[in-house]
Amino acid sequence: MFNRLPFQPKVKKVKWQSEFRISDRLVESYQRGNIFLAGDAAHIHSPVGGRGMNLGIEDAATLAWLIATRTAGRYTAMRHPIARSVLRMTGVQTSLLTSKSAALRSIVSRIVPLLTGLPVIGSKVLEQFSGLNVPFPPWLEKD
Repeated sequence: MFNRLPFQPKVKKVKWQSEFRISDRLVESYQRGNIFLAGDAAHIHSPVGGRGMNLGIEDAATLAWLIATRTAGRYTAMRHPIARSVLRMTGVQTSLLTSKSAALRSIVSRIVPLLTGLPVIGSKVLEQFSGLNVPFPPWLEKD
C-alpha cells in the first residue's frame, strides 16, 4: 500500500508546484429561498473513496425530481444526511491513509485487507464505496 521507489529520484528543475489540501465542509442547508446548492457547492471532502462526483450528480438529479414534483422543500432533508455520511466515511479513510503512525499504517496495510476479505465486512465496505448504502432514488422506484 505504501510503496517506495527503489531509488531516490533527483529533481533537476521544478516547472510548477502547488500544495494539495483536503477540506471537509458541508453547508447547513441546501436551499435558501429559490437558491439551491448541489455537488461541491454544498459539500466538499477528500477524494478518497471516489464518491464526490456521484454525490453531486445524485444531488442534481434529486433536486430536478423534487422541482418537477413541486416538493423542493424536502431537498435538504433528503440530501444532507447522505453527504454527512460520505464526509464522515472519507474523513476516516483519509486519516487512516495519511497517518504518520507506523502501527496504524501497518494495521491499514495488513489487517484491513484481511477484514474486507470476509464476506460480511467486504460487502458493507463495497456498499459504502459504491454508494449502494444510499436510499434508492424515489423517481426510480418501481410501482
